[in-house]
Amino acid sequence: MTFRSLALIKKSGSTSRILNLHVVHERFGTTEPFNAKPFFFSKALNRALIMKHAVRGADRYLFESLKPSVTKVILPLAKDDLNIGGTNIFVGQKNFEGALQDLAGGYKDASELQKDAELLIALDKLPSLDPFLLREQLRLMNRDPARCYFQISDADLNSMQAFVSEQVNGLIQMAFAGNEKSGASKELGAQMASKIMSDENADSLAPLKAALGLDGAEWADGVFCWKGFLYYKWMFNKILAKTATTLEQMQRISFANCDAMSVATVKNMRTRTVGMLKEKMKTMHNLLNFYDTAYKTMTVEKKPSAFKEFLLKSPAMFLEIGETAGVVSHVSSFWEFKCKRGEIGALEGSDLIEVFQEFENCRAAQTGSQSSEMVWKLND
Repeated sequence: MTFRSLALIKKSGSTSRILNLHVVHERFGTTEPFNAKPFFFSKALNRALIMKHAVRGADRYLFESLKPSVTKVILPLAKDDLNIGGTNIFVGQKNFEGALQDLAGGYKDASELQKDAELLIALDKLPSLDPFLLREQLRLMNRDPARCYFQISDADLNSMQAFVSEQVNGLIQMAFAGNEKSGASKELGAQMASKIMSDENADSLAPLKAALGLDGAEWADGVFCWKGFLYYKWMFNKILAKTATTLEQMQRISFANCDAMSVATVKNMRTRTVGMLKEKMKTMHNLLNFYDTAYKTMTVEKKPSAFKEFLLKSPAMFLEIGETAGVVSHVSSFWEFKCKRGEIGALEGSDLIEVFQEFENCRAAQTGSQSSEMVWKLND
């Protein structure tokens, strides 16, 4: 199979729906960390584009059972020209490991192939491919790829710039207190925000390191976690409006082509989906409040050690925050995809049930916030 829009995907970099290892390879492929601690054993996979994908009718024969969405692995045909296109497989398709061997290859033994297949299956189970959820999931699998594989896309970084600048202003004011830059102008805030998100080793961040009491490996871990919370706070604002639109549109479904039994079934499924979306948005809001409390403790109460401790202990929260954000984003994106194609109003009962069954599947893995709450309680 061929996918001919790879150049467009490249421009977006990695997102919550796309893990763009091709861009990572372009930027870091000659570096020691990239080669010493690869994401996959297969060199070809380490240049792949991995994306969440809504199954089209032409793809369904590849699966034993129907799946509304899958994870698609695309390998560019040429390293330097994505316009040529690429070949792809789907995670979980028939004879998946055999297809992976044929597509990626380069394995020393069956063990390497199996480990790459296991990792792809784990990615397929995640509702999102955002870098912070991804890194924590791999840590639980005892896998530790180089940090360069966990990058926020340039597009997202640009969109986040003003938001992050406003968010970190309190720390900048504290870090430069008594300094000639203590006014912490908007320009300085923007500069610091840019460095925090894209170049955490910049010399200009030394005052922030000192204010937090972080250095070396602790700074690397702490700033990665900090970026994660800033990313999720930005994402929360972004998906809040999108989710509101999804909920409103769901209430206006046309049942013109549905029989009475299908109408009743879809309405029940819709009620559960609406409840899930509202619950998960509330959960995400509550989890992010732990960060807000810790940040306030540092900037208002002048207790940087509490924020430092929070950052170093809280990466486990990314599993819950990332999964929650991923599910909500997936429901809204899948719904938007169907609406844009003009299908929702014309779907028959069985097809509508299939759409909502995708959302029912999202309800299967519910996580509680007890472990996340304990992270913050340890800091009290």
